[in-house]
Amino acid sequence: MRSKVAKIDRDYEEALRYLYRFADMERGIGFSDRSPREFTFDRLEKLLEWLGNPQRDLPFVHVAGTKGKGSTAAMIASIAQAAGLRSGLYTQPHLHSFRERIMVDLKPIAGSAFARLIARVAEAVERLARKSPALGSPTTFEVATVAAIDHFARANVDLAVMEVGIGGTWDATNVITPLVSVITSLGLEHTAILGETIEEIAAGKAGIIKPGIPSVTVHQVPAAMNVIRARADQVDSNLTIADTETVVPGRSGSRVYWIGDRPVVGCVIQRAVTDGREVAFPLLGQVQLINAGAAVRSMEILAEAGFKIDGNAIRRGLESLRWPCRMEVLQRSPLVIADGAHTGESVQNLVLSAQSLFGVQSARLVFGALGDKRHEDLLELFKPIAIKIYACASAHPRAASSSRILDAARRCDLLAEEFGSTRAAFRAAAAEREGDEAIIAGGSLFVAAEIREEFGLARYVDPVLIPRPV
Repeated sequence: MRSKVAKIDRDYEEALRYLYRFADMERGIGFSDRSPREFTFDRLEKLLEWLGNPQRDLPFVHVAGTKGKGSTAAMIASIAQAAGLRSGLYTQPHLHSFRERIMVDLKPIAGSAFARLIARVAEAVERLARKSPALGSPTTFEVATVAAIDHFARANVDLAVMEVGIGGTWDATNVITPLVSVITSLGLEHTAILGETIEEIAAGKAGIIKPGIPSVTVHQVPAAMNVIRARADQVDSNLTIADTETVVPGRSGSRVYWIGDRPVVGCVIQRAVTDGREVAFPLLGQVQLINAGAAVRSMEILAEAGFKIDGNAIRRGLESLRWPCRMEVLQRSPLVIADGAHTGESVQNLVLSAQSLFGVQSARLVFGALGDKRHEDLLELFKPIAIKIYACASAHPRAASSSRILDAARRCDLLAEEFGSTRAAFRAAAAEREGDEAIIAGGSLFVAAEIREEFGLARYVDPVLIPRPV
């Protein structure tokens, strides 16, 4: 087994192969149907113990939610970096390379460093198998989470921002004790795992709220807010609702203006920047202003705890952030937008933002989605602007087939055509586009990512190591 660990140490692709050999809920490969409610942290705690308990001395921010948790986590990390802090960021899924999931100062871990990191964690996994076989084998997500924590500790980060994978209570990231817990906007997702009601979803997310640790959320529907408040009261957590006035549209209103080839939207941070200075905020859409409110309030709490974070750092951090596939403009004329919208609420936000920010009246939609999504419900929400659906499937193992997407579009009475790849779908849409029509790639982060790759915007793309299951 030592020889395998040594090979991982030398080879990034072998490190990926090692990670992907474990059960992986995200990829739908080798995962049992056991309920996450039966999960315990014993296995994770053992792995961390054998790595020296790196989680004990790290200052964390923990971010859960249905929509915007990745964006909010990235904003927090970017603000920390602007304040002169060394920031770690752990998010998922990745767009082009697994290395994107583990960042220091918003830079993905290098391939060679990733291989060495996984080799180190692999030794702890081997020890787990020898000494505690009853605990079972870890999952890909558990191994990656342990690796991220270990990497952040060894990199001496000043703040580690951890995004929850699924839920919160039983998510592997909940092994940490943060300085502040953040819950972004909630909606129905992963209902087979987290529950069928918004109350059940909220209860799972609220599980990241720790005794005596301050927490932040945004305005939620009453049923969800009641659950979050109850959890905070139960564990004596000081809960703050990030005001809609923390970040508001600025003097440019809801209009997009451009700096070079980059679209930005003006907003004003009212509380953190006392003079109400305008921010050239690069993440588009009203929902991102809500996410920014949560990020800003979280940083204010850290400032109150002694971190040297001021309004200027908050402004610089928000202005400098680039977070791909979130209402990302790949091309200005003709307009091409890539967005990972894959829930009803996120699709609604995408459509409304395309209409209000860019005046989009009609669009050709390159659409693919994972197999567990309600394709017809999502496509119905695109109807106000969609003139044709270019049905496709990403390379993700859980992607719905293009024929399933085609059938769903036809049931919605939408003009649709099936394509063998996202790239073929995009090229057809570009060839057929007329006048002021936009092209929008949506339905899945993985579809949006593959369109980014078509534009040559990915510096590195991981090899596809596991075939799509039949």
